Amino acid sequence: MTEALAVLERTKQIKVGMGSIFGPDRLWPSVKEFQLELLTMAISDRTGDGPNQSTSGLVDLLPEARDQPVAERIDILLELCRAAGLLNGAIDPEVGRNWIMWVSIWATAMSDSKAGAELLPRLRAGDLVTIEEFALLYQAMLERLGLRLRQPYTIEQFAIIVAALTDGVTLRSGIVPERLAHAPSPHKGEWNLLGTAMAAIALQFIEDDVPDEE
Repeated sequence: MTEALAVLERTKQIKVGMGSIFGPDRLWPSVKEFQLELLTMAISDRTGDGPNQSTSGLVDLLPEARDQPVAERIDILLELCRAAGLLNGAIDPEVGRNWIMWVSIWATAMSDSKAGAELLPRLRAGDLVTIEEFALLYQAMLERLGLRLRQPYTIEQFAIIVAALTDGVTLRSGIVPERLAHAPSPHKGEWNLLGTAMAAIALQFIEDDVPDEE
């Protein structure tokens, strides 16, 4: 709360006291009501959700690999998992603040029944859009590699699991230093926990989509 008032004073040169904006017949009945409205506004801004332009551009960088042996196409898939793990498997102190605040909003919505009634429907709606966007991204990557989801799995299920895994591992990395993980044999390179776990899930979910020649 004090941080929000400090930002208001610094950016708008408006200095107010808590007693002038909180209470009966004031702008907000209580500090908690103000915080709830602030969180609601934050999650209503969807501009930062889903794959960004640079992420989506990765699809164009993938080779058209349908004519390659399936082992080589799976190797490209594992390399994508390795790179994604290194990029997303730890909290960057310089840029991780917004993500940590987002997790805090989820925690508030799930632990406070009144806040949850206001926040959870918006959080769920936003998450649905994000999962759909990532599902489209993953599907485009698989098609370029001549791969598909193994039945009965769906690309939406894959996207949800990857998102949950990323959230959990990334949050944990801010508490417990990451231990080095072994690469999926015989794949080489620097691997972390997130990349290794993503590779394991991919190998379970994904199979060849190139029909055998008669």
